[in-house]
Amino acid sequence: MTDWTIEPARPEALHEVVALLPDPTEAELRLSLLRENVAAGRTHPEQFQLLRSARGLEGVCLLPTPAHIPLLPRLRAEVPQAAAQAFLAHLRRQATPGRQLILDDTLAPLGWEAAQAAGWQFQEEAVFYTTDLRARTWPADPQAQRLGPEALTRPDVQRLLAALDRADLSLKEGWVLVGLPDETGYLAALGATGSSGRPGTASIDLMGVHPAGRGQGLGRRLHAHLLALASHTFSDHVGATGADNHAMIRIFEGHGAVLSQRHLVFVQP
Repeated sequence: MTDWTIEPARPEALHEVVALLPDPTEAELRLSLLRENVAAGRTHPEQFQLLRSARGLEGVCLLPTPAHIPLLPRLRAEVPQAAAQAFLAHLRRQATPGRQLILDDTLAPLGWEAAQAAGWQFQEEAVFYTTDLRARTWPADPQAQRLGPEALTRPDVQRLLAALDRADLSLKEGWVLVGLPDETGYLAALGATGSSGRPGTASIDLMGVHPAGRGQGLGRRLHAHLLALASHTFSDHVGATGADNHAMIRIFEGHGAVLSQRHLVFVQP
């Protein structure tokens, strides 16, 4: 006999879907939007899976219809591991092969063992860093080259993108593409910045440095230049990288970023 149950949300009790949100104002806003979406048929209550124990609600997870959208469960910090494992196994049974599960430490404990015991296959650990763009300034690099969308057809840009495994790059609307030459004057580093989609928050795509140009500090300089550009329009920047990408983490921290989130990413085999 188990000490928990797993069941879909009921239409008459949609408030349970937002019960684990720590901010009552945000919970009320999300509940209002959820009710609108349910009334319009865009969302169905049974897409929300609920984990309960004797003490009440332990976890919530939406099962989005598009298969490419990851599952992002919210779990109480002190949820028993056995209950978390059962919930993650239930979610895996609902997932098609290739679907991702993300354990976000701002939403749930990073239950590595529970997820793997539930049958999820570990893919990567990601770290997120937040930079306050109003707290300091960064130098605009005098050698940085601002490139328009037409530059994507230039032979030197195409060669660099191919070397960085980004040959299919298309510049997002409103984004700025920047290149940086190496010591010999050849274009050796590329990056871009623009809106993340969240109000006031910039995103940076530091595409990388050509292998022949590494070790010259080009990545650090280009990142600083992109932060300087972003600070003209945005109040903060959120960037992510793999937890084992120590070079990028040093760049983040060297430019004033602070660790804000950790993700464990799993996939349904």
